[in-house]
Amino acid sequence: MDFARAWAGGRADDHQQLDDDMRVLGAVLPAGDERPEAIQPDAPFEVAAVNWVAVEVFLDCVTQWRTGMAGATGLDYPAVESVMRMHDVGDQRDTLSRVRVMEAETLAEWKRQRDRDAATRPRGKRVH
Repeated sequence: MDFARAWAGGRADDHQQLDDDMRVLGAVLPAGDERPEAIQPDAPFEVAAVNWVAVEVFLDCVTQWRTGMAGATGLDYPAVESVMRMHDVGDQRDTLSRVRVMEAETLAEWKRQRDRDAATRPRGKRVH
């Protein structure tokens, strides 16, 4: 999740969100001072070995987003399946579920960015 958020251009410094993300993967972060530092967009960070294949598949699908009038709507799953075959992924269901978590976080980060941009965009009078 942090990977997808960082890839999409956001920051992963919301500890509650990080806890929720880790819970989805069945992991728990330490409390207090042992918590990881906020992930900066250009800072390196660790990807758990169990997620590495899914990250590789996700990165190889970066040009495979379906788009509509409001922007990206999700990955093109036939393309994701093709990439998984090229990577000779053994457990494609598990990998797809991990890719879908990254896809959802990426879409959510892009939406947050659009909302921030819209909130800061000057609103002028329309001229007809």
